[in-house]
Amino acid sequence: MIPFNIQFSLIIYSIIYGLFFYYIIYLCRYYLDYPNTFYRIINTLTLFLFLAMTYFIGIEIVCDGILHIYSLLVITCVSSLCNFVANRKK
Repeated sequence: MIPFNIQFSLIIYSIIYGLFFYYIIYLCRYYLDYPNTFYRIINTLTLFLFLAMTYFIGIEIVCDGILHIYSLLVITCVSSLCNFVANRKK
């Protein structure tokens, strides 16, 4: 069982990062759907490498490098919620 303060800070960070992740993907959609396959692969790898490094550096700062399944679950739920809300606006 993890302490409550670490769990709470991890959940808050994951919610904020889920929102950040969704909006970065939304902003970079043009580069991810680029017509040239080579550039599309390079852009996708670069973007997701940046996003993964950002997440793990944030986990290191917020929770002293402790990674739990809660964080990935919260990021997935928040990204799905943002996608649902964005589709409802259209």
